[in-house]
Amino acid sequence: MSDTTIQIDADAVESLRRHIEAAEVEGDPTLRPKRARRDRAHEALVVAVLAHLTLAGVMAWRNDTGMRLVAGGRRVPYGTPGAPDVLACVRPHGRLVGLEVKTGAGALRPAQEAFAI
Repeated sequence: MSDTTIQIDADAVESLRRHIEAAEVEGDPTLRPKRARRDRAHEALVVAVLAHLTLAGVMAWRNDTGMRLVAGGRRVPYGTPGAPDVLACVRPHGRLVGLEVKTGAGALRPAQEAFAI
């Protein structure tokens, strides 16, 4: 196996920085409303990772997991517990890569550790 390094130029980094600042200040539609500040930081970081990968030409998407409240007050789970936040298909061989995004304040939960094995 070989490591793949993704590089982007300074203009792309500046654009990404402005996008993150705008998301934090203006409320980017990709950020979920009414979240704790820590969770909003995580959401902004996920958006930044997706933007970075997209700028580098990597096909990547969010892989959300959780639970939603539906009509009648019923809770419906979705996704696989412990699955990574971002999935990406990396060229040239189409390798699927899972990225668990952490802001520095977070730690892996047991379900995430089990998923990574």
